[in-house]
Amino acid sequence: MSRGTEHLSTDPGRLKAVPDVAEQLLRVYWWLRKTVFTHEKTDNPYLVVELTKSEAQEFFGRHHFEPGWEMSYSFRGEILNLRRVEWAHVPAFPDLPWWQVHIRGYRHDDPDGLELTAHFEPEPAEHPEEHLEHLGIDVPRGNAVLQQMLDEAGIAYTTSPDWSADPTLAEEAPWTDDTDDTEGVGVEVE
Repeated sequence: MSRGTEHLSTDPGRLKAVPDVAEQLLRVYWWLRKTVFTHEKTDNPYLVVELTKSEAQEFFGRHHFEPGWEMSYSFRGEILNLRRVEWAHVPAFPDLPWWQVHIRGYRHDDPDGLELTAHFEPEPAEHPEEHLEHLGIDVPRGNAVLQQMLDEAGIAYTTSPDWSADPTLAEEAPWTDDTDDTEGVGVEVE
């Protein structure tokens, strides 16, 4: 291949190894993430659905969720990590236009199923400092989005004892008012 006065040559045999190297680096990264950046599971409110991990991935994938960000913390027992990025106007944070609904899932034994909890937070790639500082994190809003999707699909669930009996729907979320309250909601952060 020629570019200007330089001649570049490519050995196709060398390129065959690139996917193998990339896969090995990814395995090392995931091992480090699970070993160094794993925290104890939080006590946030949750609901339990009778879905397998793959059924949940398919369901939420159809609602524009994708596998969680690679730099996301790992929580002990976590088997599902999905997020949906959205542009949102949050009056308390006018300089943060990109947000995400982040769903985490865990195996649950009593009742059997998949335990799901969600939160709404600044999108980490666009707003890394604010994300790490947990600015604007809103567990009730994330859980309301989660519950609304399940209700609309007719998917049955049971809730944890601390689940709000009447969660605020996403369109009516309290963070959309014009108050100066910039603190989190007062629950543990995931």
